[in-house]
Amino acid sequence: MARVKEKIRLLLSLVSFVVFSAIAVSGCNQNPLYDSLTEKEVAIQHAADAATASILFANEMDNQASYIVDGSGHVHIKFVGEVRFSDYNRVVEQLRADSQIRSVFAEQSGSEVCPLSK
Repeated sequence: MARVKEKIRLLLSLVSFVVFSAIAVSGCNQNPLYDSLTEKEVAIQHAADAATASILFANEMDNQASYIVDGSGHVHIKFVGEVRFSDYNRVVEQLRADSQIRSVFAEQSGSEVCPLSK
């Protein structure tokens, strides 16, 4: 039984690695998901991504949130449950105030706390 559990654990870790591995958004290895973005959308996306990463890093929350930015500069961000509401609120307000970010949809532990707006 222990060998079966170990094999299942190993399989799950491999699946997690594949699911969460990085994908190329530009260049010769570009994921087909990004084929439809124009150069302007890619530039907007990169600017919003850089702004989001900078704000998270400045607030020492780069390991406490995950996010995705679309080609219009909209940020969808998820915070881990351990983040205090005051920290969460401060970071979301900074994201919304940044001119590179078009809008922010924020959630924590599966609950929407801040709706999609600027």
